[in-house]
Amino acid sequence: MKKAHNSKGKKLIFLGLLSMCLVFFNLSCGLDVIDLVLEDAFVTESTPDGEGSYDSMTFNFSTKKLLDNEYLKGYVYYKIYNNAEKKNSEIDQLNTMIADSSRRYNSYTLLMENFCYKPLHYLASNGTEHELELDNADRNVSIRLTNFQGSEGAFSAKIKIGNSDIGIPLRHNGKNFDFGRSGEDRYELPVKNTDGNENDTDIKGLSEDPEQKITDFYVVLYGIYYAPNDTFERVIYSPIHYLGHVKIKSTSEDN
Repeated sequence: MKKAHNSKGKKLIFLGLLSMCLVFFNLSCGLDVIDLVLEDAFVTESTPDGEGSYDSMTFNFSTKKLLDNEYLKGYVYYKIYNNAEKKNSEIDQLNTMIADSSRRYNSYTLLMENFCYKPLHYLASNGTEHELELDNADRNVSIRLTNFQGSEGAFSAKIKIGNSDIGIPLRHNGKNFDFGRSGEDRYELPVKNTDGNENDTDIKGLSEDPEQKITDFYVVLYGIYYAPNDTFERVIYSPIHYLGHVKIKSTSEDN
């Protein structure tokens, strides 16, 4: 009886050590460590008017701190559509996956690999371009992609974190979201995403007919957080979070 009691005690001690190995992130006890699970850190405050009313085209959301990890960062991804039906279909697929508890942690694959969303960039006041990166912290964030008429005033394109304007939103290719305006190549219309020309393109699905003039574009935003593993690779993802969409008319400056 005494030996059986000692065997049971040793088993409990082993299970306790195993639990410690699985709980602590980036520690190894000679066992396979289960990847950390990241929850959704985004809270949507208000989504913009998806039909393009100029005074309600701002994405407003907040982030909340996840764990005590200074290397954990958030990012915003965008996609430009020229077809409302395709836009709605892909949003439905993404949001259905987010709502599925067994699939939501793999939603980044559908977003980035299947639907080819791109990281949102911004132009800082010193003229340098950066990928938008959100700290692992409680923050209020607002993003307005377009300038209503001129570039000044309450309806100018900007990214604001807390009380600070950090810069002007850019596509991943360095161009902005004021589609179709004349004078500079930064106003260039989105073009079809083709193999071998990735840096100069934004989307898939534009019409193959060169005579068809496309004037209405839709930009959809999603947020996601990454956590590094022990080699600081981006391998652990939170579920994606739908931030809303806007309609931009390339024939007007009233966006």
